[in-house]
Amino acid sequence: MLRLDTDDNFRTMTESSGPLAFEAAWSRYLAKEANGARSEKLAALDEFIADIRCRSQSEQIAFVEWFCRQHLDGAAPSDISLGNGQWMRLPLFREVFADILEAGRSERRPNYSRWMAQFHSLFGHRHGAYQHYEPNKQMLLAEALDRDQTDNRARAMLVFVLLDWLDYACHELPHGLLCEPNDLQVMADRLQALFAGSLWEKRARTGSSALRRVASGDWSHDTLVDVEDMLMLRFTIDRSLFPHTKAIPPR
Repeated sequence: MLRLDTDDNFRTMTESSGPLAFEAAWSRYLAKEANGARSEKLAALDEFIADIRCRSQSEQIAFVEWFCRQHLDGAAPSDISLGNGQWMRLPLFREVFADILEAGRSERRPNYSRWMAQFHSLFGHRHGAYQHYEPNKQMLLAEALDRDQTDNRARAMLVFVLLDWLDYACHELPHGLLCEPNDLQVMADRLQALFAGSLWEKRARTGSSALRRVASGDWSHDTLVDVEDMLMLRFTIDRSLFPHTKAIPPR
């Protein structure tokens, strides 16, 4: 496995590879992508990949971290693939990003687990046709939060992913439940813990209680209204990025 350079001379900001240089190079590449025939677009892609790959490992790491901070950290939590409307051609991800992200995660570098979650669909297509990729998004986001309890972006993304799963599991109610009742019990506990200390703690506590009632067989109208209200938190979190009114209690 690739090991990221941790030498004392680790260079992330040089005249040829600082943020301004990365921004200029990326903008030039996007301009070429926006015009021309397919062959010209692919040539621009090959040229850009070659430009990054010919640099030192520390400079390649610096580019990946610059891109992720610039184009992922500014994304809404609901956009779990790529942020800010950005996209990426698979060869660029495979040749430049994938190994660096995996190595950074294995070395427990800050933000890498969350970034991998945002790139998760590309990891699945890394070798062509889609293949199931582990760890999944839930695992990566939970890992990011375990490593940094103050990472509210990872918290918001994890809550969004869990609520998205919950929406699928409950969308046939009151006609049927698309998961095991015990799964709802586990989800209720997990979501209540994730919302602890947030602006929506009370609302989430009500929703978690409703989930437990559903798990025990109460599919009444009032219960399902409380579940639906909890599901709507996905869109509130999306807009506000999970601000907290008090410190998050230790887990």
